[in-house]
Amino acid sequence: MVTAAWCATVERRLEVLEQGQLSKRLCRADRARLSALLPALAGVVGSDVFRAGEVVGSNHPGLHLVLGDATARSLGRLLRRGEGVPVNGYLVQQVGVEAHAALWSVVQVVI
Repeated sequence: MVTAAWCATVERRLEVLEQGQLSKRLCRADRARLSALLPALAGVVGSDVFRAGEVVGSNHPGLHLVLGDATARSLGRLLRRGEGVPVNGYLVQQVGVEAHAALWSVVQVVI
């Protein structure tokens, strides 16, 4: 039986595959930072949207550990560079703008 959830999963996988073929490349440093950051973000915010400033201002110790001395601006730039690039099973996407700041979402993808 084909369900709506199954169709959404297939569509997401197809998008990731297409983006992977057309996407920009990340430098090793960005890939390493995103490899540590995206699972932590997914664990803390789940599927909710967030602004970089909210993440930097969070009191969550796990986020502080992976963020280091990142500012909202530097985090936002890192997320923008990584947008649409699968990194260890996670994908960051800009989903909108609020108060002149990008709204981000992290999704887990399985290929």
